[in-house]
Amino acid sequence: MSIVATIEMDASADLRDLHAWLTQDHELRAWVELVESPPPDGALGPVADLVQIAVESPEVVAGVTSVIIAWLRFRRGDVKIKIRNTRSTSQVDVSVTRVKALDGARLGELIEQIKRAISGEPPAELPPDGGAGG
Repeated sequence: MSIVATIEMDASADLRDLHAWLTQDHELRAWVELVESPPPDGALGPVADLVQIAVESPEVVAGVTSVIIAWLRFRRGDVKIKIRNTRSTSQVDVSVTRVKALDGARLGELIEQIKRAISGEPPAELPPDGGAGG
């Protein structure tokens, strides 16, 4: 059975945008899928539920992590992401603000947290502010 990581967010548009960023990378495109549910009554299109990643190698984990960090750096407001891996029973919630302003140490902590969540490793503890600085 393949190990799968999922990424969820409250906003369907944010999921679609992250998926677009991930699939721009030719190396990652085959490992990433946008999972959608049928449109609700009165809606014009399906709802993005989550981004699913087939975690086949450390290179996929590193590539996905890099794209997520780059995507987060372009966000203007608060972003909350839930990352789960089928190998792990735990869920990692990453809540970040002002990612552009992170110092090197805090950015490194955030990268490590995301990488561990995608690969299914037990989460490391982040500072109370989610590693995003205040």
